[in-house]
Amino acid sequence: MEIAEYANHAHSEGSSFWHVGRREILRAAMRRHVTKTSATTRVLDIGCGTGGNIELLREFGQVTGVDGSDEALKFSRQHPFAELIKADAAQIPLPASSFAIISA
Repeated sequence: MEIAEYANHAHSEGSSFWHVGRREILRAAMRRHVTKTSATTRVLDIGCGTGGNIELLREFGQVTGVDGSDEALKFSRQHPFAELIKADAAQIPLPASSFAIISA
């Protein structure tokens, strides 16, 4: 993504029908399939971008965000992630078995 577009993306995530509708679909699917969570459930958000899905994912536990873009992570830091990691989605430096939920 072009660097200038990250600000536009971050701004529109809270109000754009596309982002809001997509999160509602994701929330419904997660509620249907994720049956047992707690405040300590670990959630991995691969490709967290500017952090627009953090509030939704926090409903299910502590969220770690991963993105390959420094610019995206700059915006993500404005959200309450448990941890943010810069990494390529194909080479995340964390064991998948340490997360109960993985979102991409």
